[in-house]
Order: sequence, then C-alpha cells, then structure tokens
Amino acid sequence: MKGQRLIGRRSGRASLDASLSPLRVWALMLHPDDGRAQSSLIESIAAEAVTQTLEDPGSGVEGVAATTAAWLRRSASIDSALDEATKRQGFPLPGWIAGQALLIPLMLQDFGIGTVGVGAARRLLESRHGASGLSERRFKEAWKRFAVVSHLWAADFILRDIVARQEGALPWSSCQPGELVHLLGMADFLRRRGESHTPAGASAPLLSPGVAIAIDGPLPDVVLTLGQMLERPTDAELASVIAKSANRRKVRPIRH
Repeated sequence: MKGQRLIGRRSGRASLDASLSPLRVWALMLHPDDGRAQSSLIESIAAEAVTQTLEDPGSGVEGVAATTAAWLRRSASIDSALDEATKRQGFPLPGWIAGQALLIPLMLQDFGIGTVGVGAARRLLESRHGASGLSERRFKEAWKRFAVVSHLWAADFILRDIVARQEGALPWSSCQPGELVHLLGMADFLRRRGESHTPAGASAPLLSPGVAIAIDGPLPDVVLTLGQMLERPTDAELASVIAKSANRRKVRPIRH
C-alpha cells in the first residue's frame, strides 16, 4: 500500500495505532491505499476548522486550539468528508459495500441461516435496496480494494444503527480520541470473526488472514452477538439469497 502514513507494520501485516483521532481513522477508511488523499483530507478539514475559529476576534491561541479540537470531533466534519468521497467514489461508497460484504455473512451465521460469503451479501443488499450501485463487478472491486478496512466500516455501520435506534446517543465520529478505542475493539472482533469464517464450498476464509489492518494498542474485550444487535432479514429477502446461493453451492446450515 503506497504512501500510507497512518499505518505501521506488525508481524508482516499493516497495523493501525489505536490512539489515532476519529478523523485520521476516517481518512484511512475512505482512502485505504492512497496516503496523499488521506493527508489531503485531514489537512483540508483542519484548515477549515482553523479558518472558522480565527474568524472569532476573541479567540486567543488557546481558544483556537480548544475550539479547533472540538470542531474536528463534530460529526459534521466527517459528514463533509463522506459527501466529498461519495462524489468521487460513487454511491454507495465502496468502503460501505466492503463493510457489508464482511458483516452480512457473519450476521446470517449468527441468525442460524447458513454459512455464506460475499456473493450472498450482495444479493441481500440488492434485495433490500435495489440494484443501483451494487453490480457484481462494483461489489468485487469494492471488496478487493476495501477489504483491508472492511472491519472498520462494519463496526461503523453497527454503531450508526445503534445510534439511529437510541435517542440521545452520539455518533462515534463525535467522540473523544480516547473513546475511539471502543469502535476499534468492535472492528478487531469483526476482523477475527471474518478470518475464521469459511463460506460453504469455499477453500479460504471470508477475510484472508493478513489482509485486514490489525489494530495496535490495548483494546476492550468485545464480543458481539450480531443476531441480537441487527435486524433480521425478512423471509422474502432470505428466500432470494439462499435460493441463488444453493444454485451455486450447498449452503451449510448452522446446527445448534
């Protein structure tokens, strides 16, 4: 991965420092293979924050630093980056697609529905949201490029889903840098699940070990039961997914 400044190496694989700010993590999620784009995004948002703060004539140096830090933690700065990325990368964002490609097979397994892979994830999304932006080619391209950060996108989706259902909850993009560790803990759990999940009929796990970025630093001990956290697909959605999966390979049922 050329030019990346936000990641290091651990045991031969890319690794992410758990002490990074939410903005830096988003930069990596949006541009996993482009260090210049990561830096540009961080610098542009930071410059905008400083400009807005300096427009306040009562701001001293300490005020600028404090206000800028607070501004960067607001979800608006992240939403701005997402809007710009959507213009360039298309909708839905390829990172979001990769996160769903990882999350949906794990979710279906937790619901006891079967052991499926990336193809079934695409068909479920197509059943739910229509085919726009979810062609097989685009799905494969998104997975190829963004699998490295798919666990971060999957954790983001879970937290956003929780926020949408819990009044008063704050999006993680608004959190203090020290609180980011909870999202990273969820992401690391999903990475390990993906690396141990082998779809029926496949010879390799859903997420090949060493592909996804590992996370350095102490992390909370996270265990996610996706079947209790996410909405179960409807029978109609599942019928389409399972039927098409069965035409390609036998879906391995979960035995309790």
